[in-house]
Amino acid sequence: MKIYVKGEKQSVGIHNMFVEPGHELDGSNWKDKDGKVIQFKVEFVNGEADVPANLGRYLVNRGMASNSPVVVASA
Repeated sequence: MKIYVKGEKQSVGIHNMFVEPGHELDGSNWKDKDGKVIQFKVEFVNGEADVPANLGRYLVNRGMASNSPVVVASA
């Protein structure tokens, strides 16, 4: 799934984001075989990252990333 960084300043170059969804969500996708929470590194290159769908939905649903590259100015 393609996701996009929020914030104009971070849309150029490389921007890393580290997240641990397992602290908020239950499920084996977010924990290792011993039950420890996994930390994911999301690397945005020029504002765009390609991540597994479940991680992308997590980031978009929490407002940490966007599913659209379009930036709309608010009035």
